[in-house]
Order: sequence, then C-alpha cells, then structure tokens
Amino acid sequence: MLGSYYDVRVAALRYFNVYGRHQRFNPYGNVLPIFAERIKNNKELTIYGDGNQTRDFIDVRDVVAANILAFEKQAAGAFNIATGTASTINQLVRHIEAAVGKKLKVSPQPPRQGEVRDSVANMQKAKAQLNFTPRITLEKGVKDYLGWFNR
Repeated sequence: MLGSYYDVRVAALRYFNVYGRHQRFNPYGNVLPIFAERIKNNKELTIYGDGNQTRDFIDVRDVVAANILAFEKQAAGAFNIATGTASTINQLVRHIEAAVGKKLKVSPQPPRQGEVRDSVANMQKAKAQLNFTPRITLEKGVKDYLGWFNR
C-alpha cells in the first residue's frame, strides 16, 4: 500500500522566453531588457543574424496564471508554458518602435555560433490538461514592460 508521500503529483513547467515588469537588465539576459537599456542610453539595437530567427515570448503574468492552474488542477507531467506563437526578433523591434513612437536604429551583426534559429512551444498539453491560454499579446506585453522600465 502506498502512503500519501507517494501519491504526490508533480508538474514540471517549461517556460519559454519569459519577459515582464521587474525584469532587470543583464547583458546576458532576455532580449527585451537589453533592448530597453540600449534605447534608454540612445544606442543602436544589436541584432545577431537577419532578425528573422523566432522565439516564443511569454509575459510573466501568463506564467503566473499557468503556475496557479497547474497547482489547482494538481497537474502531473511536463508542460510547455509559452504562447505557441513564433515571433521574429524583427517583429519584436517593430512592437518596441510602436511602443516608443519612433523608428530605432538597428546594428546587424553576424549570427552567434550555436544559437537556436527558431523556437516555438507546442502548447497542446497545457491547453488540454491545464486549460491554459495565454492572454497577454507580445504587443501589449512590450508596451507594458517599456512603460514600467521608463518610470
């Protein structure tokens, strides 16, 4: 007979490219704080490669919601937590430009060796078992982040 110790369900949530308010600048961190810091200092945005590489960006508020759902549903297993949408770095720059209201200078650089070209999450399991649907669009999340960053 198994005791309650062995009945514990464990969920592993795999986060993709999380960004959001209170995320501080780190030169080795996420691209959005790096770009925000460069804009603040009137520097060009550095893009490695052609800018068409994709990432699956998710706002931290959606990550919190996914964690709560996993807890409430006593979920077990591995779940990708993202939007399921591939956004290019060029699209990210356009969202930033819309948020700051101006065209930004971009400095293209050669691609970084070993960098993944495209990354997008399969969200089927999180949608089916957690009933998780991200609510914050990249456009809104970028605008909210830059508003916080510039305070």
